[in-house]
Amino acid sequence: MLVPLSAALPWLGCSSSTTPAPTPDAGPPPACGDGTRLEGGVCVATEETGDDAAAASTFTSDVEPILDRYCGVVGCHVPGGATGGLILASGYAYASLLTDAGPPEARSFPGLRYVEPGDPSSSFLSIKIHADRLMAQQDLTDAGLGSLMPPPQTQSSIGDADIDKIDNWISGLTP
Repeated sequence: MLVPLSAALPWLGCSSSTTPAPTPDAGPPPACGDGTRLEGGVCVATEETGDDAAAASTFTSDVEPILDRYCGVVGCHVPGGATGGLILASGYAYASLLTDAGPPEARSFPGLRYVEPGDPSSSFLSIKIHADRLMAQQDLTDAGLGSLMPPPQTQSSIGDADIDKIDNWISGLTP
């Protein structure tokens, strides 16, 4: 049986593999009340209108597939061992990026939120996928924000069109 390199050598960083993320065995999903929907195991408001509704729709159709392809893969941001505590696998990413579930250190990094609604240049997610923003932020704060994502050693990178989709989604969120 062959073992994926990313599983055999997790210290290499995340894989660009399209291996589906494992599904955690956390029991039945919580029951959500009126005005909420289940996103990544967390109940979030569904009373989105106008720009917020469009941004949620854009996430599902445009952003989530990108995160699934590059981030929510075995050895990276998946349940049961998510790098940095951030789960970006399908069904989890939206809640992981936008809710207050979990400890602050799992949702933000040196004062940056994973997603700063309306402001991609101040969003940790966007900074980590833009080489120029990552370098500029590290130069300004000396924060040691780590490497570009996906990590260079995976020999995988998110294309400009996909980066634009992520930034457009963030821009469309209401602060």
